[in-house]
Amino acid sequence: MLWLTWRQHRVAVIGTALGFLALSIYLLNCSGQVGEVVDSCAQHDCQAGPGFALTELLAALRSVLWVIAPGLAALIGVFWGAPLVAREFEQRTHQFAWTQDRPATRWLGAKTAWLGGAAVLLTGLTGLAAQPLLHRLDQVDAGGSGLHPAPTAWAPMLVALAVFGFALGVAAGALVRRTLPAMAITAVGFLGAYAATMRLRLSWLPPERHLFSPATAAPDLAVLPRGSEVVETGYLDAAGTPKRLTEVCFYSAAPEDCLPQHGIPHSYVDYQPPDRVLLVELVGAGVLLVLAAGLFALAWYLVRRSVQVG
Repeated sequence: MLWLTWRQHRVAVIGTALGFLALSIYLLNCSGQVGEVVDSCAQHDCQAGPGFALTELLAALRSVLWVIAPGLAALIGVFWGAPLVAREFEQRTHQFAWTQDRPATRWLGAKTAWLGGAAVLLTGLTGLAAQPLLHRLDQVDAGGSGLHPAPTAWAPMLVALAVFGFALGVAAGALVRRTLPAMAITAVGFLGAYAATMRLRLSWLPPERHLFSPATAAPDLAVLPRGSEVVETGYLDAAGTPKRLTEVCFYSAAPEDCLPQHGIPHSYVDYQPPDRVLLVELVGAGVLLVLAAGLFALAWYLVRRSVQVG
């Protein structure tokens, strides 16, 4: 079964593996660049701090980790998961592949185990390659806000995204039984799930709130504990009701003067403190893995049902 799985999926596996290899090399190279800046500033006492010197690198790094890393995880779902069952139905090879000696559910279990294991290995190694970079960024004085570039830099989140994408592809293929529609469903479904997870990830646990009095249009994030993740910012009226700047002083050239005139004494920042950030990311990864388990169960049910129906 291992040799058959390799022959059928080797092109997709090799292509995706090369993508993750390139990402790992890039992350390790970024770690070296950050280390050089940190060490140089430690020796020469940089007035602006290493964070200022790393502005361009961090901008590029965030783009890579917010787009390229999850994009590679999506490729696992689209090119590994979606064709797994759909191609067997489409080419009618399931009539020969699923026999009494090798039942359909055992066939599905073996293939998902091998390919799923490969996906975990690739994403896990890439996550490990990001750890030196994260360690270096922790050494940078970021004015209290931290320099954590993206949640996909954490190995658990990257692994969870890949497993979820793979499970979604397998379930979509078992449902529609056509390769191209299954690939399209997987791509759209993964994009929606990724966007929702990234939007809600800091809200899995209740955030803490820091108040600014008087209200300010540009809250100083340096007062937050170093390494915190900002959930949202806003304003409070005298009754404590949250308000948006667009509701009161959007067109004002001097919002600090405008806010008190409209009864807004406080602004606030909701944030997750640094001792919760890892837990928040693990909760988000756990949600994705639970969804993946449900999708694997759905695929198993659909394949088993298709055999029984005939």
